[in-house]
Amino acid sequence: MSMTPNVAPKAKDSDFLIKSSSLINKRCHTCQKTPQQLGVDRPFQVCSRCKEVMYCSRKCQRENWSVHKLPCARSKERATIFGNDPIRAARAARFVKWYEAIPKLDVFRQAALQALDIVNHPENVDRKALQLRLRLHPEYKQREPVDRYVLVEGLMLPKETVYGWRPLDRQFLTEYIQAQNDVVKGRGELGVVPVSISEVDDNGSTINSSWWILALPFTYDEAKGILQATKWGDVHWEARLRDILATPEAEWIRVVPITSTKGRFHFGLPDNLLKDSRFGCLGRRISELRLNEPGSQFARNINDSWRKTSERMTARGGNNQSWSR
Repeated sequence: MSMTPNVAPKAKDSDFLIKSSSLINKRCHTCQKTPQQLGVDRPFQVCSRCKEVMYCSRKCQRENWSVHKLPCARSKERATIFGNDPIRAARAARFVKWYEAIPKLDVFRQAALQALDIVNHPENVDRKALQLRLRLHPEYKQREPVDRYVLVEGLMLPKETVYGWRPLDRQFLTEYIQAQNDVVKGRGELGVVPVSISEVDDNGSTINSSWWILALPFTYDEAKGILQATKWGDVHWEARLRDILATPEAEWIRVVPITSTKGRFHFGLPDNLLKDSRFGCLGRRISELRLNEPGSQFARNINDSWRKTSERMTARGGNNQSWSR
């Protein structure tokens, strides 16, 4: 476990590096501070093994090691997969960079809070998972890079269903989720939720698929205040998330929840762009109810379909996994 200076990769490799949120947002992976906040006039150092996370100090690196050592150990395997298909690897890197950036990360966390119905069922953070499928906006070449993807589909489902999708990943996911939960819940916050996030093409075929262990670093009261301030109400989470991602980021507003004691702001849509979609996604609500019924045959059918998709991707060169650090 060591660190090296944050030297920029060579130009030919720079598009292929799967960066963590800390590298993308230039923050310490543990304390989330920036060099400016700590009065440091040089970039933080990166993990010498995977070069995918950065830390402000060895103290923060040691504190995070119990979590980071799992995906760090897989960095060589991932590099081998990407090395066999550099074009696809570069596309995967751009996708991860997009959804790990702070504004997108914030709205995905809000969507998770809404999907899990965290206000009424905080226990769902330990029981459920999310599946997200996104694609390039039809006019992405005319849009800013931060606006290049839109939501195709979102589902909340039992965590066990996601585990069954890629059985070989079960042990890794179980250990990694537990390690992340120990850290997040140890701070008195909600925990983490596993997300299967994929980029698909115009025909719905999967291009890249990743596990994203999404931390929900809020207390229960903070989560409730965030959802109230950003006005999610009774809107189905998939509908609101689709609307947010379809709206250029420049039109988003920043909101500071009244109940927040940390001074953090969150992103949302202005009132004139909010849509009341309580009944517009009735079919999706019914699907989620069926998926989350105990012993659901519907869930088993979807699980079989995803498993076959995973097998096809493996046969053509492996799943481009970009494990959340």
